[in-house]
Amino acid sequence: MHEPFDAGDDSAAKDKIADFVRSGEMRPLDLGPLRRARELEAMGFLHISLQQPLELNWQSSIKILP
Repeated sequence: MHEPFDAGDDSAAKDKIADFVRSGEMRPLDLGPLRRARELEAMGFLHISLQQPLELNWQSSIKILP
């Protein structure tokens, strides 16, 4: 199951986004306040940067293990 990340300071907006994500049969992951967006962007950049060297052709994902 895909788990899109969410960070923000507006709880009503986050609830709407979470409902939208659930409607696509995914499970939203709330990462807290908007200041966490910096870490999310860095993680996204790292993922993009690894695509070409690993020859993944944009067909990879990040998996977070418990």
